[in-house]
Amino acid sequence: MRNNALLKRRGNAVSTAGSLGLFRCVPTAIWVLVCVVVLTACGSSNKSSTSSGNRSSTSSGSTSAIHLGTVSPAPKGTLPSMTWDLPYGDPQSLDYIKSSYFSNGAILGNLCEQLYRINPYTGQPEPDLATSVSRPNPLTLVYTIRKGVRFWDGHLLTAEDAAYSLEREIIPALGGGQAIFFAYVTSIAATGPHQVTIRFSKPNYLLQDELATNSGFIAEAAYLKKAGKSYGTPHGGIMCTGPYKLVSWTSGSDLVMTANPDYWDKALTPKVKTITFDFVASTSALTTGLLSGSFDGSFDVPAAIIPALRSATVGHLYYGPSTEQDLLLPVRGLMTDPRIRQALSLALNRAQIAKVAYSGAATPLLSIVPPYVFGSNDPSLLQSAYNQLPGATPDVPRAKALVREAGSPQTPITFGYLGGDQVQLDVGSILQADAAAIGLHVKLVPLTNAQVFSIDSGVGAPSNVDLVFFPNYNLFRTPVEEPGFFVEPPPGGYVNFDHYSNPTVTRDLLLSLQTADVVKSDNLFIAAQKAWQTQDTAVIPVVAPDEVAFANNKVTGFPTVFPYFFYPWATMVGASGS
Repeated sequence: MRNNALLKRRGNAVSTAGSLGLFRCVPTAIWVLVCVVVLTACGSSNKSSTSSGNRSSTSSGSTSAIHLGTVSPAPKGTLPSMTWDLPYGDPQSLDYIKSSYFSNGAILGNLCEQLYRINPYTGQPEPDLATSVSRPNPLTLVYTIRKGVRFWDGHLLTAEDAAYSLEREIIPALGGGQAIFFAYVTSIAATGPHQVTIRFSKPNYLLQDELATNSGFIAEAAYLKKAGKSYGTPHGGIMCTGPYKLVSWTSGSDLVMTANPDYWDKALTPKVKTITFDFVASTSALTTGLLSGSFDGSFDVPAAIIPALRSATVGHLYYGPSTEQDLLLPVRGLMTDPRIRQALSLALNRAQIAKVAYSGAATPLLSIVPPYVFGSNDPSLLQSAYNQLPGATPDVPRAKALVREAGSPQTPITFGYLGGDQVQLDVGSILQADAAAIGLHVKLVPLTNAQVFSIDSGVGAPSNVDLVFFPNYNLFRTPVEEPGFFVEPPPGGYVNFDHYSNPTVTRDLLLSLQTADVVKSDNLFIAAQKAWQTQDTAVIPVVAPDEVAFANNKVTGFPTVFPYFFYPWATMVGASGS
């Protein structure tokens, strides 16, 4: 999760979504360690998130034809050029400390590098500009900087470049959106020609992973100082070490990057010489562009156009595990009653939502944290606890009983969704019908982009809604860093609009973050999850959408799993034929 929200286009509208879910941070009492985004996605038994390949859906439109994979088929050759659409529009900035936006990250991972980077297949950090990292004690991280790496201008990477780049994250005047991740950091310094040391006032076992995302990109210190506030703008440019170099950026139109001939990592040598990113956000224009070949491909294909692309002969749809979890957040009114929250959650037909609203490209979700994030800890322990959570199938009798216990209220529950967004409207319509079946009345209220942005950034929900649709994203695979934003009392739980509070949940989540013992951390998380989800139903989980990409028959090799976002994914793309 992060501040500034990612613009998320779901249907025919452009919406603000993804909250930290790609990017959000707020001051937090207990979650000062984390304001991060974890890798989150589908975990149903009939969908494999570990397959080495990916297969497109058939033209029949049957949801049973969807198979999750992590990568499109391997390329067989090189390409002189490629055009890729970024359906969330123009980047806000290419300054990594302001990269709280989908388009920024999808580009930056190919231009700039971190000390460690997230491998899109394992979801775990691996060496990048640092060859190793050590933790001599719980309050110290030491990175060894790779030798011989050069910036695009030929200057050698130094420990001073790395330390200065990371220090920029914690300078308030620079306006970075991720300083919260560094809350326990007391110093960042070059402690040798090829060594950077980070010291903490309290243990922080998540910063190491967070630095493998957009919080940890490294730029040339001298260039940063000279460019000042213009760094990361179309005028000021950037200076990094990545496999691609920035050639041009025409705001509102396109961005062009070209292969870096001096890139150090020969295993990631680009196979496409020049890549142009277009910023078409309209779903109709995106559909036309993909079918006509104007665009070679796009990540995050909206569910609304999946049917049109499913039968295409010019290319293929690819489905992979995604970091997204779509939730319903209580705000006020009847939704402050845990019996009503639980009743709605028990009545919700998540399988129907996945089929109708998402064209089958989603999995029913039982908690804030989907099973895909269990990979970094003990998956079997976490999966077993997850399987015991309610909501896999509707329990209408129990839901009706809870409504009666609550006094069978007749006051309508107002549900806020982004106006013009077909997916959110479909979710609302199914919610409305499921609520009516248990004696509750739901009224659908369309919201403006500005209102949705206010919700997503934690500013607040409109006064006329009791429940809101909320897409969220995670970045890496650990279950403990995300839930506090929803179940902690404000300000830590900055999207905890109804001020849900459970001291035991707060305590267990804090302790789970401060221990290096994986099993202990998992058990603390499980206890907290059982309380917020089963006992209190603090948040109503809906589905975990798949990552859906489309590419024409010319290109292949790209990952179809998040987080490709902070990895040089474009180096994997090449020609489908020799």
